Amino acid sequence: MSFYCRKDRLESLEQVWGSEGPQLVVLHGKRGVGKTSLLRHFLGEDKRHCYFLASCTSLKENLRQFAETLVRCFPDCGFVPDDLPTIPRMLQAACQKANGERVALVLDEFQYLLSQDASLALGMREWWQAVAPTSGIFIVLCGSDQEAMRKLVDENTPLSANINLDIELEPMSFFNIIVVYSGTQYSMQDKVRAYGALGGIPRYHALFNTDKSVEENIQETILSPQGCLHNEPESMLLSNGVRDPAIYNAVLGAIADGCTRSSAIAERVGITSNKLSFYIESLAEMGWVSKEHPFDNASDRRAIYRIDDVFVRFWYSFVAGLRSELEFGEPQEIYDSRIAPRMEDYMRRVFVDIGHSYLQLTNATDLLHQSVLRSGRWWNQDGSEEIDMVAELADGSHLIGECVWTSSPIGVDVYHKLKEKASRLLGVKYVENASYLIICSAGRDDELKQVAGTNGLYVVG
Repeated sequence: MSFYCRKDRLESLEQVWGSEGPQLVVLHGKRGVGKTSLLRHFLGEDKRHCYFLASCTSLKENLRQFAETLVRCFPDCGFVPDDLPTIPRMLQAACQKANGERVALVLDEFQYLLSQDASLALGMREWWQAVAPTSGIFIVLCGSDQEAMRKLVDENTPLSANINLDIELEPMSFFNIIVVYSGTQYSMQDKVRAYGALGGIPRYHALFNTDKSVEENIQETILSPQGCLHNEPESMLLSNGVRDPAIYNAVLGAIADGCTRSSAIAERVGITSNKLSFYIESLAEMGWVSKEHPFDNASDRRAIYRIDDVFVRFWYSFVAGLRSELEFGEPQEIYDSRIAPRMEDYMRRVFVDIGHSYLQLTNATDLLHQSVLRSGRWWNQDGSEEIDMVAELADGSHLIGECVWTSSPIGVDVYHKLKEKASRLLGVKYVENASYLIICSAGRDDELKQVAGTNGLYVVG
C-alpha cells in the first residue's frame, strides 16, 4: 500500500534519530492506522534495525520469539532462545553488540508484554539508566491498546521520564483519505461514501478494489462473513484489552441505533446508569465514543453520546444487527433491502462531520479572513431540530452552517430555510451580524451561485 500524509511524523522521528545518545520513542494508535507502515518508511533500508511483533500468547512464548528475533539480528549476542532471558537482559545484549552504532529496536504490540509482566516497565527503566546512556540504541515501543500505551507515558509511570518522543497516530481525516483514491474512477461522492464506511484507517481503504463500486466493496469486504472486515470490531475490542465484549457491543449498538442519552442507553442495554459510565469511559479512552454538548451549552442534561470512530459507527449501524441474516443471505440482497434505504440518512451525518473537519482545516480564514475560536453543533431539548454548525469568530460574530448531502444541486431555498431556522432556534445573540456557510455534496444551481458571496453567505461545493 502507498504511504500517505504522515510527513510531519516522519520528520519528528528523523529529528530524534539524529539526536545524540539513546532514544526512547512511544508510538500508539488504533489497529490499521498506519503505525507499522510509518516505521517501515522511517527505517527504510539505510537504518540498521531489529523488529519484533509481540503476540497475544504467554510471556514465555513471547520471550522465546523475541530471543529468536534478536539472535537473527545479532548472531553473536551471547545467548540462545532456550535461555529465555528477561527483556532487559536481551536489550542489554543488543546494546553491547551494537558497539555504539545507532540501531533501532522496535517492540510492536508492546501492550501484550506489559500485560504479562507487571515489572517490565520498572525493569526497563533500571536497565535504561544503568546501561543505555553509553549506547546508540533507538527503542520504539509500539502498540494499539490505547489505554495501556497512554498509561506508559503517564508522568507517574517508571519509563515516562526517559521517553524522548510520544506519537499518537490519529486516523486520517477525509481530506487525507481522498488522496488514497487519486487516479481512480471514484467520484467525490464515491470517496465520501467510502470514507463513511471505512473512516480514516488507511489499511481498510487498501482493501477496496476501485474497479468495483463502493457498494460492491462494502458487500464483499464488510457484509460478507468471509470479508476481511466482517469481524473487525471484535478484534479491535480484544486488541484494546477488552476480555468480555458483550456489554460494549450492546452499548455501541444502542448508540448507533439512536439511543444517545445516558438514560436511554442504560435502559436499552439493561444496566444502571452508574454501571454504564464505566463502559462509556473505556470506549472514550479507546477513541470510539465521546460526549457532545450543544454549542454554548455545557449542561449534561442536553449532552448526547456519539460514536466517533467512523468504521465502528458504520459497523454497529448496519452490520451488528444483521449478522444472522448475513450468515445465510446474499450480501447484495441484504444491502439493497436493509441497508440502502437507510444509507442516505447515515451519510448525511457523515457529511456533517466532514463539514466540521473542513472548518477546522481551513479555520475559515480562506472564506471569512478571520479565525474560528470554537465551533460545534446545536440541537434543541428533545433533539427534534438541530443546526449542523455554529461557530464563534474572532470578531465576536457567529458563523451558522448547514451541510447538505444530496445527489443533485441545491437551490437558494436551503439558505432561506437555514436563516429562518437559526433565527427561530438560536436567537438574536447568534444571528445578529452572522455569516452563513453551506457545504453541499452535489453542487448548487445558478440562482444560489449568484447570491453566494453576498450578504454574508458562503457556499462550498
